[in-house]
Amino acid sequence: MNILFPDKLNQIKNELHNLLSGHCIKYDEVNETIFLTYWKHVREQNPQLEAIVNAGFAYSISNYRHNNNYFRLIIINEVNCDRAELTNDEFKAIVLHELGHLLNNPPQIIIPSILDVVQGIITKAERDQIIEQNKINKEIYADSYAKKYGYEN
Repeated sequence: MNILFPDKLNQIKNELHNLLSGHCIKYDEVNETIFLTYWKHVREQNPQLEAIVNAGFAYSISNYRHNNNYFRLIIINEVNCDRAELTNDEFKAIVLHELGHLLNNPPQIIIPSILDVVQGIITKAERDQIIEQNKINKEIYADSYAKKYGYEN
């Protein structure tokens, strides 16, 4: 796991690296491609993410492109974290949750196409319910990753 712009994230990164290294095979395989940064450092290049990043404490992207390379990016909303006066453990839980999004692959329900709705095979409400259940499953899996390492968020 790397830091795009070194600052206080470095301590958190080192602690989590020590926690995960040798204990999580997926992390060991991809940790060199995982980067942590604050929203203020990537905001200008990613205005399309503003609403989603501002809605929470962090956001992760599994295929972030920068200088013709792809990597995994965890964006921390430092303003929301500061407002919440998070402890170091709470902050680590948030980063672990985002790592859970990047490293876990929860089973997903196949989403019927909009054509299935048009043809009457499924209603729009049923399709929307499947989409929502997939979102919930992703959050449960991400939370379980933080819990697995002793952090609740």
